[in-house]
Formats: sequence, structure tokens, C-alpha cells
Amino acid sequence: MIEMTIESIRVSLMNYQRVVMLKEKIAERYLPIWIGPAEADAIAVKLQGVTVPRPLTHDLLRTVINTLGARGAHLCRGSSFRQSKYPTRQGDR
Repeated sequence: MIEMTIESIRVSLMNYQRVVMLKEKIAERYLPIWIGPAEADAIAVKLQGVTVPRPLTHDLLRTVINTLGARGAHLCRGSSFRQSKYPTRQGDR
């Protein structure tokens, strides 16, 4: 599995769609992922440390996972371009 970080959120000049640029931690390779404006705004809010009056969807999901005693193990990007997060509980593989 390759560990990546969010390098930036950009706007495509071709069609004005948001693109999140992931950068490989140990190399200079990048992975662009086209996302919607709401998702781009939510990521930007989190990266900038802005406090919002109500929790966003990812905040609620994190609360549910933590309440169940699990943690996010990894994020997979499959051939269908869907992303899946697999939570695991402590002691589980």
C-alpha cells in the first residue's frame, strides 16, 4: 500500500471541476482525483483548521467509528473509481 498526503486542491481550467492532488510520501508521484465542490469545500475547511457551527459528514462518520471503538485502517481506490474506507476495531486485522 502506498501512503499519500493531500498536496493541494485545485480547479481544472478545462471544466472548472475541483481536483484534489495526492502526493506520494516517499516519491514525487501525484494522483489527481476529481471531486465535487461540496467535497472540495469540506476538505479545504479541514485542512485550514476552520471551525464550523455544525459537524460535516466526515466529522459524523469519524464520531461513529470512534464510538464503535474502531479506527480507519486504509482507503482504497478501485477500478470503478469509488473510494472505500475500511474501519477496524483494536485487535482486529
